Amino acid sequence: MLNIPIKENYEAGLGAVCSSCHHGNNVPDITNARRAYPHYGPQADVISGFGGIRTSSDLQFYNTYGHISMENSCVDCHMPVNKSGFRPHSFTMQPEYAELVCASCHQDATDFNLEAKADYDGDGKVEGIQDEVSGLLDILEKAIIEELDGGSFEPSKGVINYYDKNGNPISSVPDKLYLASYNYLLIQNDGSKGVHNPLFAVQLLQYSYKELTGREVPNAYKFQ
Repeated sequence: MLNIPIKENYEAGLGAVCSSCHHGNNVPDITNARRAYPHYGPQADVISGFGGIRTSSDLQFYNTYGHISMENSCVDCHMPVNKSGFRPHSFTMQPEYAELVCASCHQDATDFNLEAKADYDGDGKVEGIQDEVSGLLDILEKAIIEELDGGSFEPSKGVINYYDKNGNPISSVPDKLYLASYNYLLIQNDGSKGVHNPLFAVQLLQYSYKELTGREVPNAYKFQ
């Protein structure tokens, strides 16, 4: 068992060593005036499905059970037992890991960008899950920039900084804009493009878009 800021008694097996650092340091309240940003390595927040700012603590999202229930979480994927019978220590996801890890459930898997179950980003195509999540990140980023009237945002020194289209700092932004930008950075910084917890990543991004714009992602499949 491992306690991390977002979850007590988080079962991570051998991956507890990884998760003790690779988490978001906490999930700030949506009204947090400091506008804190998620840690650059928030993988445990995504894998556990407990990360991300939400308007209600009662709001929960689906999780990809086969991923979040792995006995040793991070270690089972990033340090899989290879054909020589030992766990390599590079930690990076090598191409051959797709066969070692993914193919145990996803028959004939040859890479990590496995075909998604539906068109989550609304571009009219069912693509790989990494493509779908990347599409949602692009859509949400554009919505955030539109809300800033052509401005920009970036994480720096523990906070999310916002700028107008002329590059001048914006001292205060609406809560909905903070929610969207925090959740955008959470999934972007996770680095897996949704692979760690596909259902959670998709729903969090779609939810953030709706909270920001007041509408669903156009033409995208929506979980009921």
